[in-house]
Parts: sequence; structure tokens; C-alpha cells
Amino acid sequence: MPKRLVRWLGYAGGTLVALVIVAVCVIYAWSSLRFVRKYTLPPERAEVTHDSAMTARGRPLATAVLDCTGCHGEDLGGNVMFDVPPVARLVALNLTSGANGAGARYTSYSDWPAALSRGRREAPFRGTGRS
Repeated sequence: MPKRLVRWLGYAGGTLVALVIVAVCVIYAWSSLRFVRKYTLPPERAEVTHDSAMTARGRPLATAVLDCTGCHGEDLGGNVMFDVPPVARLVALNLTSGANGAGARYTSYSDWPAALSRGRREAPFRGTGRS
């Protein structure tokens, strides 16, 4: 093979590798920017009532769809999930509207989305799992 052809193939291969590297970098930067993009959504407002229709709608959500009863117990009164004395004791929060329940502490609708999606609450819970 003539030296000229080998040199031309070397330049073409190097250019191709450089183009692939540039394309990978551009795709990586573009996808990184898409993943860190923040969206501002209008706050949702739902009417919360304590009538039998709302309770009937919430029961299948809490039992079948979201499986809240798996950790919080059948009556949502809290449940001890893990209790090994030298290691840890994990207690699910009491979600009822009784005296020690989260329903009594969260007074506005805006408290609930943060509590449900990120586990935030206004004061530390110091309960035993039952009200």
C-alpha cells in the first residue's frame, strides 16, 4: 500500500473517532441538561371533605392502590414494622384524625402533599405506633 493511502486512511479514521467523541459529548451534555430542568407547576387544590363518599373513595386507594395498610395497619392507626432492640425500632405514623394522629396535626391542605411525597412533617413523631 502506498504511504499516501495509509496516511489518508489514518486521517479519515482519526476524524471519524473525533466526530464520534464530539457526538457523545454533545448527547451527554444535552441529556444532562434535560434531567436537571426544573418545572414549575401550579399548586393543586382539592376539596377535602369528611363525608361517607370521600371515605368510600379513599378506602380502596389506601388498601389496594397505594397499600398504606401494609405499613400503617388496617385501621391506619400506626404499626410497628421492625422491632429488634439492639438494632432499631421502626414505627409507621398514625394517619388517623384522632388525638395522636397525623390527621389532627395537619390543619391545611398544603401540609399533606409534602408529607405524602417527601415524608415531611411539622414536628417529630414520638409515638408507639398506636394512639
